[in-house]
Amino acid sequence: MRFFPIKPLPDHIHVQISNETLRINLRRNEKARKYVLRLPASGVPVLTVPARGTLKTAQKFADRQASWLAARLAGRPEKILLLAGDIVPLRGVPHQIVPSGKLRGLVEAQELEDGSCQLIVPGEPSAIARKSKSFLQEQARQDLTIAVEKHAMTLGKSPVKRISIRDTRTRWGSCSSTGTLSFSWRLIMAPPRILDYVAAHEVAHLVHMDHSAEFWQLCETLAPQTKEARSWLRKFGNNLHVYGETP
Repeated sequence: MRFFPIKPLPDHIHVQISNETLRINLRRNEKARKYVLRLPASGVPVLTVPARGTLKTAQKFADRQASWLAARLAGRPEKILLLAGDIVPLRGVPHQIVPSGKLRGLVEAQELEDGSCQLIVPGEPSAIARKSKSFLQEQARQDLTIAVEKHAMTLGKSPVKRISIRDTRTRWGSCSSTGTLSFSWRLIMAPPRILDYVAAHEVAHLVHMDHSAEFWQLCETLAPQTKEARSWLRKFGNNLHVYGETP
């Protein structure tokens, strides 16, 4: 059988939705067997193209999905930019962002007498979003470091080589072949048991660099809430991406 060279794809195409032209990013996947269109909770839609897929077929596929895409976009939550008055979850608990009225100081999480919670943020109004996000990222680093070290000690893998906090869109965590663990800072907005599960999941990869039955057994030993946490992330994980600007 004769094969012809695969033509390179552009990085994106466009579809027309009502009176709007929408960009769709293209990603060729050598293992994919069909075209798949995804709409991340934040960012631009992504169309996966099979190994020998063509630009022409990709465009036709995207055009056929225009109605589906329009419906999904209409139902997508609006971005919450972490401005004064916005509500953001911290460890699963809603906190209202409130300016401190001071130019200097640290961001503080406070619980009021009525049980409601606030993030008290100093600085100019234009700095509120940046400082709120930085605070959440640092809280994520602290909680994930504690959780990772706890699970690593259980397995005799402490100290962990390196922990990286990022703003990933498709993964809550990852483990490199060199032993570096990376996590999404957005886990700090989920209930603590969810963050703990993701930490345990990546620490388990220090023993099993796969998703074998042995891996899942170890993961559930470290985090008995594994099944519950995975279900929570499938149902509610995308909601965490509406907060703050994304890369």
